[in-house]
Amino acid sequence: MKLEYFSDAETIGNRISPFKEIFSKNCIKYLHRSLNSNQNLQFQPLINKDIILNSEFKTFQDREVYSTYVITLSNTIFQNITEENVAGGAIYATSPLILENVLFQSCKALRGGAIVCSSNLSINSCSFIQCSATASKGSIELRTKAVVNFDFNSSVIHKSTSRNHGGIMRNSKGIFNMFDSNHTTVRANDCVGDTEIQNGFVYITHVVFHNISAAMHHGCLVLTYSVNFEVTDCIFMRCSQGSVITSTSAAITVDFNRQFGKISDCLFYYCNAAQGKTVNAGTHAKMFNCKFSGTKDKEVGENVNHVDCEFNAKFTLFIITGIGFKQDPSYVRPMHDKNVENLIIILKSLGCAIVTGILFTTLHKKIIHWIHASRAIKGTNLV
Repeated sequence: MKLEYFSDAETIGNRISPFKEIFSKNCIKYLHRSLNSNQNLQFQPLINKDIILNSEFKTFQDREVYSTYVITLSNTIFQNITEENVAGGAIYATSPLILENVLFQSCKALRGGAIVCSSNLSINSCSFIQCSATASKGSIELRTKAVVNFDFNSSVIHKSTSRNHGGIMRNSKGIFNMFDSNHTTVRANDCVGDTEIQNGFVYITHVVFHNISAAMHHGCLVLTYSVNFEVTDCIFMRCSQGSVITSTSAAITVDFNRQFGKISDCLFYYCNAAQGKTVNAGTHAKMFNCKFSGTKDKEVGENVNHVDCEFNAKFTLFIITGIGFKQDPSYVRPMHDKNVENLIIILKSLGCAIVTGILFTTLHKKIIHWIHASRAIKGTNLV
């Protein structure tokens, strides 16, 4: 279903540019400036649907989603959408947003290369590939004074770049969850290579941060002003920064937190903190059962209380970098397609041929042996 293009339209408190497809939970009402009514504002109900489904957006005009209700996007692609003078390269949302199996590829904006949101944001099985921002937040920005939640689960950020905050910036009260995800080759040209989380509660579990870097301060993850935080069962591999300031870090920086946060069961593998540390804290932080590939004096700052941690550790890493966007089944070769079936037939035929050959050879040898034995017996009887 497509919407007609409007020559001039706006929402309450938000700008709106022409777009084609938008589905939302309830009947969305906009303030529409009608050219046929002497510029008087009037409400126009546009569409009454639940989700944006199986869609593909490739121009800036197609991509703006506005609603005061929950919007769900599923099995959707945002590709090569560039608008360097706005916030939110693919999506700018002031309403709650749910993303499931969505691909953002090569999207670019002033900030928030893929998404800018100021409400509850849920991201599941999504991929952010080569998204960037000229100012900050290479992939995602969530900023609001309200209490909102941000979930980032089973998703990937790959080759995301920005001047500051190469991946994600979240500044709001509420809960931030990041589970079962991969961040690879994310970079900031100045500060905070990947993610900064401010305020609220923070829970990060089973996340791989690989090849994350900042040219200046704070190579990977920054946690500030949090009520409480937990970082558990994560891998920080080859995270780096170029800072000469000793209070900075290559992997995790903690500061101004209200309580002792917890970092536990994490691996820190060949991180390069320049003059800083791999893990550093302006206020106290606790670490339990973590492993570092380097020495203690280079890996942890003096405010980091570490218990049962191992330094100069030897360990083997197994990393999967392909989770995230699920390809359409038509592009995925099934396990038992025609080629596989043909291969199975060939292997079965080859196996039968080998077995038959072995049996024939064995039988042939036994026949020859029996003939020779019979002749030998006959010769003995003659004598």
